[in-house]
Amino acid sequence: MAIEEKEKRRTAKMTKRRSPLQKLIAAEESLVPCPFCKDLPRIGVHDDEGNFKGFAEDDRAREYLDDPWSGLSFRLWHPSKCPVGTDDPHRSMGFGGYNFQYPTAEAAAKHWNERAGK
Repeated sequence: MAIEEKEKRRTAKMTKRRSPLQKLIAAEESLVPCPFCKDLPRIGVHDDEGNFKGFAEDDRAREYLDDPWSGLSFRLWHPSKCPVGTDDPHRSMGFGGYNFQYPTAEAAAKHWNERAGK
């Protein structure tokens, strides 16, 4: 009986450990729509210098998540014609030319959802 209990605990710990890609996908799924235009934002993968690597479905972003050789950060993307969106679909969200970088995808989602009133 003790062996079965140990195995259950080990399996539970393993399922709690998620890969960076799984965390990114979960964070994107938790995003609420924009209160102005009702579009959903995206969370982009970036290095610490702000260079865009892609979104969760992009091979380049997935490769970088596995080996973030130049640091890892995340930015919100909302490329619609919306008061809080970006003017350019190739630029992440920011105000006054400053683009917010987040240390985790979860932090980006939390900031968006708090701003969106969730």
